[in-house]
Amino acid sequence: PAIGVELDPSLAEQARVRTGRLVIEGDILSVDLPRFNVVFGNPPFRSGFVEQLLERIHEKMDDGSRCGLLVPAYFMQTPSRVMRWNRVWSLYAEVLPRTLFPRLSLPLIFALFTKDPVPTLSGMRLFIEAHAIEQLRPEFREMLT
Repeated sequence: PAIGVELDPSLAEQARVRTGRLVIEGDILSVDLPRFNVVFGNPPFRSGFVEQLLERIHEKMDDGSRCGLLVPAYFMQTPSRVMRWNRVWSLYAEVLPRTLFPRLSLPLIFALFTKDPVPTLSGMRLFIEAHAIEQLRPEFREMLT
């Protein structure tokens, strides 16, 4: 079984009619959610929202559950954010052609988050090392530079 969550009432109704599935109307950050093992979405391109979404759904998932999101590539640019997510999620990312969405000006990725007791990174080179450098005292970072 699959369910949807849609904030906009008219889009929620369209989704119900088109799919015949349950579509919960409301904000995914606050509506009552059942347990689930897969999430797929195209969330608003606001990193704070995605942070809250990942935190919210993590509590509703068992190990091995997955969340696939279409997000701007810049969401994965900073080692500190990637490493924060990587504490509880295995991360995998693929670049998507920007031409799939003609009005879009941002490069997109498909980010796959897997709830994992031993998280890994795939497709993201040097994030662990860059994060370690960020954690150094300023004088040591300058020496490396």
